[in-house]
Amino acid sequence: FRRGLRDYIHAHAFGSVTTRDLVNAIARASGGGDRLRAAFDSFLDQPGVPYVHASVARSASGAVLHLRQSRYRPLGSAPNARLRWGIPVCVRYGNDDGAGRTRCTLMERTSATLDLPGANADTWVMPNADARGYYHFGMARADLAALALHAGTLGEAEQLAYADAVDASFRHGDIDAGDVLAALKPLARLEGEDIAAAVLGQIDWIWHHEAATDAQRRRLQAWVSDAYLPRMRQLGYRGRAGEPESKRSMRTLLDRTLALTYRLPQVRSALLA
Repeated sequence: FRRGLRDYIHAHAFGSVTTRDLVNAIARASGGGDRLRAAFDSFLDQPGVPYVHASVARSASGAVLHLRQSRYRPLGSAPNARLRWGIPVCVRYGNDDGAGRTRCTLMERTSATLDLPGANADTWVMPNADARGYYHFGMARADLAALALHAGTLGEAEQLAYADAVDASFRHGDIDAGDVLAALKPLARLEGEDIAAAVLGQIDWIWHHEAATDAQRRRLQAWVSDAYLPRMRQLGYRGRAGEPESKRSMRTLLDRTLALTYRLPQVRSALLA
């Protein structure tokens, strides 16, 4: 890609160009030819973002990943079955030696199958390795639960992609609010304001749009309290001289969320003391 970009800049310095000139330069440099051109065109010439649903078929002999693509649309929107992308998909998965492996493919059809060499019957799969792919992904409930057990081993970009996948699957109608709570719980234990903001943003949406009864709201309050009150207490309710800006930002996020949205009495009384 970089070589193609350099070739493109040198060949057209101070000149007028089209998108096709750029795509052709990258295709020549990479050796991708017409397949790569078609993949570029699928993203440039049609609307929307692809949604890749991944499901793992496990057996005594190993595992196979089944992929299916469609345009990402929230639940209730009319789908367009004619849209299809050429999607570079890379997945990371657990294997027998524990090191993990990565497999990649160019997904050009509506569905694809990817063998997972070395995977065992309990393997987990991250359908967007290193979060480099331009697509939402969703998973079957069992596969999402298996990945959730390893959320702490994912890189930060992958953790954010995982949170996005939970949100996308929920809004697409593939999982329900209970599944969201279970899938996001491992992320609540991780450091980082970006992760916390992604998690709390989804819980906040459920609080305002799905929690219709007092019992449902109490369940969400209990979830947030269990997930983030220990972090709040660890940070302390008052800032400390010389502490990193990251801690100040996290405290502000948790103060506002726990005290004002979920009205946790422990937090409100501590802030008013």
